Amino acid sequence: MSHIAKIELDINDLDALRAACVELGASLSTEKKSFIWYSGESFCDAVIQVPGASYEIGVVRCGQNFELCCDLYESGGLEKALGKGLGRLKQAYARERVRREARQKGYAVREQKTEKGIRLVLTQRR
Repeated sequence: MSHIAKIELDINDLDALRAACVELGASLSTEKKSFIWYSGESFCDAVIQVPGASYEIGVVRCGQNFELCCDLYESGGLEKALGKGLGRLKQAYARERVRREARQKGYAVREQKTEKGIRLVLTQRR
């Protein structure tokens, strides 16, 4: 049975989310106010559209933050494009948030690929 899932990730920076989407070949639109899933469309504050996926991800304001809502049913194509539980999107957002915060606090950021993913190395600028 198809249903909308809330992805466990607090989004507090839409610019970082937009950058993560671009990195993955997706797009974030704050103009569109409903997202497509199996049973039709549902209200949201922004939409992530993923090439090759027929379903979309709704970005919904929840207090000060935003939540990601979507239908992960296989035929929608979101998990195929972004990994189980949208893991690639969650990782790209987290990476972008760390980069932005580190730079804002005066750190240089270097990325290293590892067997399990990536490692961000922060060094104090002189």
